[in-house]
Amino acid sequence: MGHTEIVKLLIDNNADIYKVNSEGKTPLHAACCVGNNDIVSILISSDSDVNMLDVDFETLLHTACRNGSLCVIQTLLNHGADIHKLNREEHTPIYLANTEGIIVDECILKALQEKEIGQTKGKNISKSNKNKFEKQKIVLTSNVIQYGWTPLYEACRYGDIETAQSLIRNRADVNMKTDSGEMPLVAACQQGHGFLIQLLLEEGADVNEALCYAVQKCYDYKTIKMLLYKGGNVGYKSVNEKSLLALACEQGSTKAVSQNSFRERCGF
Repeated sequence: MGHTEIVKLLIDNNADIYKVNSEGKTPLHAACCVGNNDIVSILISSDSDVNMLDVDFETLLHTACRNGSLCVIQTLLNHGADIHKLNREEHTPIYLANTEGIIVDECILKALQEKEIGQTKGKNISKSNKNKFEKQKIVLTSNVIQYGWTPLYEACRYGDIETAQSLIRNRADVNMKTDSGEMPLVAACQQGHGFLIQLLLEEGADVNEALCYAVQKCYDYKTIKMLLYKGGNVGYKSVNEKSLLALACEQGSTKAVSQNSFRERCGF
């Protein structure tokens, strides 16, 4: 109980719930790993994302299934955890539940069962991503040519940490935009790659510019939420001096306007 109260206290004092360690694991990963469902629930209620990925592309659900934590699995499922995600070894959460977690609870297994994609199709998706990772070793990929993506943006889009680190070491501009104005930081947030988010911010990624773009383009709740937690300033104004709230209202971005933290910081 003591640990639960400490977690609440830290969160109330603005502890970063998206901070990751060297393995890309968030505090929510840690809580799932030890099977502490009370802390898992606290973190989720404080806006932790249930589909964040570590450096091995494992979600919280992978972790909970690997450890056989039934209560944690149910909590994650209740809050929208993706049962179809594949880790670096091409395994879904249900695979880990059967092989490592040794879960026999029929209700849990049924909830984890894949319904939209089969194991073969999932592996094809993973292999496709692996092929893309290999292509990113080349400076110009088809996406760079076809969509105007920068190599760093593409690496962040697909969670290719090694390529992103290599590009940054070779002085890639972490704020360079694609032809459509998208930034690597926005791509990393969209995909839930915590390690890349932290790397980009440490290298000077402009969180306010990324937040402005995400609001203007009506990006999903998760992306806007992460950028706010990572220091995005709701008082920031666009190049034409429009506030973020004004941009959100103009674009009809209910995802941003309906977000409590967004409204509160704007003074509503």
